[in-house]
Amino acid sequence: MDRRSFLATTAAGAAALSFPAVLRAQSKDPFRVGCPLPLTGPFAALAADMQRGAQLAEVELNARGGVMGRKVEVLFRDDQLKPAVGAQRASSQIRLSSSSLTGVSKRSTPPWSSEGSLFSAVMSS
Repeated sequence: MDRRSFLATTAAGAAALSFPAVLRAQSKDPFRVGCPLPLTGPFAALAADMQRGAQLAEVELNARGGVMGRKVEVLFRDDQLKPAVGAQRASSQIRLSSSSLTGVSKRSTPPWSSEGSLFSAVMSS
């Protein structure tokens, strides 16, 4: 047996042995997805369509058993289409949720952040 096959076999064995522990560590709490939208203001009509789409996705995901056995819960927050308010809503969502995924658009990313992507997802657990 050469070194490469030994390392591959050892890594596969360690992953197989640790997999049940990973499954036991999964919470049964709902998987919360933060969705900051401009629910008030001039773009409220567009945001209402986006909100209905997210609610439809939530219903469909939960009908199929959720994500990894956990129900999905979408939390809508009004960011008023203002970057400062959006950053505040996103950071409060991350702080308050024990397990969440918050979508942050580039507009609502604080100016001191180094996020360069158009959409960044922040996971906290």
